[in-house]
Amino acid sequence: MCTGTAVSLYGSFSSSSSQASSPVPYSVSLDGTATTNYVSSLSQGSDPATSILASFTNLTNGEHIVELTMRIPDDDNDDDILLEFDRAVITSALPEQSMPQ
Repeated sequence: MCTGTAVSLYGSFSSSSSQASSPVPYSVSLDGTATTNYVSSLSQGSDPATSILASFTNLTNGEHIVELTMRIPDDDNDDDILLEFDRAVITSALPEQSMPQ
């Protein structure tokens, strides 16, 4: 759960196998509503600290729930795929302040 007007999820996918690049589907839901499905490529040199998995802006200022789900296809025998989640960056609006009269 996060409180704010925007959120960005940082991370990447990696594998210890010899496959240099392979698509990894994942989904993200915001406040219980599925958003678009995503596909990321495995990359041995990808830095989770600089790779954005998903980003949402222009949210109402308040509590939000973001759910990230990695989807490994049934026919994929690669059991060593790893989601490296680095962080969520949350942007919040300043609280409204009443002016003294």
